[in-house]
Amino acid sequence: MSVYKLFHKIAKFGVRELAQNPELRAKTVSFVKD
Repeated sequence: MSVYKLFHKIAKFGVRELAQNPELRAKTVSFVKD
């Protein structure tokens, strides 16, 4: 499996998790801003 496919899989899973988890989304936003 290519790195791109693996990353895409993680991103897709992460997006779904974030959509269902506002607390995690807030943590991610603050992490990305740093």
